[in-house]
Amino acid sequence: MSSSSEPIRQTRQPVRLPAFWLGFTLAGFFDGILLHQVLQWHHLLSNLEGVLFRDQRVQIAADGYFHVLMYFLLGFAMWLLWRRREALASPGAGARVLQFLLVGFGAWQWTDVVLFHWILGIHNVRVGVENPLVWDVGWLVIFGVAPLLIAWFMRGHMGGGPGRRTAAAAIILTCFAGGWAARPPADQPDAPVTIVYAPWVKHSDAFAATTDRSDALVSAAPGVYVVTGISAKDALALYANGALFISNRGFPRGCFSTSPPRM
Repeated sequence: MSSSSEPIRQTRQPVRLPAFWLGFTLAGFFDGILLHQVLQWHHLLSNLEGVLFRDQRVQIAADGYFHVLMYFLLGFAMWLLWRRREALASPGAGARVLQFLLVGFGAWQWTDVVLFHWILGIHNVRVGVENPLVWDVGWLVIFGVAPLLIAWFMRGHMGGGPGRRTAAAAIILTCFAGGWAARPPADQPDAPVTIVYAPWVKHSDAFAATTDRSDALVSAAPGVYVVTGISAKDALALYANGALFISNRGFPRGCFSTSPPRM
């Protein structure tokens, strides 16, 4: 049995890497052409400040350099595919190419949103809107999560695929992105802080704990409070009193902080 299954495993492996990079680069071109040029929702360096980055020619040039990089990666993917072209004749090779192309497409979206949007902060899916986080998360769900889920379901019909490692990587990225998105803006140390309490915490207890550890109460509703003057030590105490989430405290700067509190 092992001798018959070994050739099958060998023919599966060669097409995975080139298909992944094909999907990765196609997603880069998809984003660049659709968001940079057709819809013009952002450029590569839209969120960078300074006289240099206000020049539209600089923004367009940066988009061009991004596409040059994608061309190099596409060339690398095509070279890999050509080197492993014999594997394309194996049974099910076309489905495996599609599966890992989808994995690569989704992987680019995670790389783009987590690295460029939330870590480096050089742009968002749509700049100049009231809540850019909504657009980032919506784009990530549609074009980052959905392709990975499709690839996962394809796995059940092909006897292989990304499997648990892909799912684990997506979970880790989600947790990391969520934590990074909660980071406070460095230039707004006294920005309002939103505190969300667990449903079982009494309003009177939550109100007392919040007002005792904050400078000013901006707005209040049962279970949700917006305040100023919460330190990291105060945040830990509030978590001990039943808080489920405290924005801008406990994490560095991130995309969540670009969402203004609802007064």
